Amino acid sequence: MGHSAGAAHAASYACDSDFRPTSGHGLAGLIVVSGRVRADNRPDNPNARRVEDYYGADPAVLDRLSPVNKLSANSVKTFIAFAEFENPLIDVYCLELAYRLAAVNGRSPHIMRMPGHNHTSIIGHFNTAEDRLGCAIRRFMDVP
Repeated sequence: MGHSAGAAHAASYACDSDFRPTSGHGLAGLIVVSGRVRADNRPDNPNARRVEDYYGADPAVLDRLSPVNKLSANSVKTFIAFAEFENPLIDVYCLELAYRLAAVNGRSPHIMRMPGHNHTSIIGHFNTAEDRLGCAIRRFMDVP
């Protein structure tokens, strides 16, 4: 499980064989919360410079390193959550991940859009009275 950039790293490990041992990832599932699962430096991406600092500026490299482009029919079971008031483009990328997983697996992954939340509050509300996301994650973890 990862949130934001952490979700991008978790997704890279789960989806890209270049980032894991040859024996496989050993994961039962992947939980992406508000994940930047597409690396890009688009002009409308407010984090474009940070993406370039981390991955470089070459669009071909960014595309190659994006977890949304590393999916296969063998992709691990995935839960994707994002906030109603998400940082720009992150909701779009989470939905792209869901679409691409559905395309390769022939069924939709688990998806949750959190109304009333933003990029920070979606993860910051854990262990509070509002437990919708936590309950959904626990249900996801309980399904083989």
